[in-house]
Amino acid sequence: MLSALLELRVLGLSKKFLTGTIPASLGNLSSLEYLFIANNDLHGLLLEELGRLTQLRSLVIEQTNVTGEIPSSLFNNSVLTVLSFTLNKLSGRLPSDMFSRLPNLQVLGNLPNIPSLKLAGNQLTSDGPSGMAFFTSLANSPKLQVLALSVNRLRGKLLPSIGNRQPLKRTVTGE
Repeated sequence: MLSALLELRVLGLSKKFLTGTIPASLGNLSSLEYLFIANNDLHGLLLEELGRLTQLRSLVIEQTNVTGEIPSSLFNNSVLTVLSFTLNKLSGRLPSDMFSRLPNLQVLGNLPNIPSLKLAGNQLTSDGPSGMAFFTSLANSPKLQVLALSVNRLRGKLLPSIGNRQPLKRTVTGE
């Protein structure tokens, strides 16, 4: 049914009492720009098919209980500006080049237009001894206002300069 909605640009599925898994057919919605799935009882993996949504500007999947890693294909989306996976059961390592691969993300790294990055409340880990090295590109993100990483398994040191950035309004990095 979803795959027939080829011109759909906005899909909001918040507080709809949905159960089951996120359907792979979402990856066929080639015109989709905004996807909001929040406060549902979904399970299963966060789908690699989401990376096929090349027009996607905002991806918010919060409080849904999805598991697995953030699909690497999402980091190839040059128009993505909002990425929020708060309060899920995501795990896996965050790639060290994740921010440099999203040039318009307004939340992180070489994502000059992204205002918010929310990955709090998951089970994400960081690569090797360099720990939070993937955040070195944050200096190139002048519009970043919200950075939420708390309640994960990230290790390492966050650059002190990140907390002093303007217009950063909120940083949540503790347990």
